Amino acid sequence: MSQRRARSAAARARIARLTCGPVPVALVALQGLLTIALTGAAGRGYTHRLLLTVVLAENVVALLLRHRHPVLALTAISLTYAIVDYLPTTLPALLLALITVLVLEDRRMSRAAAGIAAAVLNRSTGLTRRPRRDRVNPNGRL
Repeated sequence: MSQRRARSAAARARIARLTCGPVPVALVALQGLLTIALTGAAGRGYTHRLLLTVVLAENVVALLLRHRHPVLALTAISLTYAIVDYLPTTLPALLLALITVLVLEDRRMSRAAAGIAAAVLNRSTGLTRRPRRDRVNPNGRL
């Protein structure tokens, strides 16, 4: 059993080295900049490119500091996602912060962080919204 734990700890350390480095942050920043440059105003509502750039900069700063405070970084990215609601620039940062929390924190904190991230994504994407009953088509169907 101790060999299994040692292998598990070594695997966690490898994953932590990969996820806490600057390369994933650079990839998230590059993807965000390309998304803003190519489709900046194609969100649900009109979101200004300057605001999207500020949000991307905040996400990059939070990701650079996530190895010290992973839960705080995940919280900051979740809040900016809930406020701005522009999935293409914030989803990669949110997932990278969530992976970092899952790798670096204990099991209880990881479950809580995953639940909060899922709740933020579920609320913002509207996956559980039901059709309103007061809007009826002329043929009587919803």
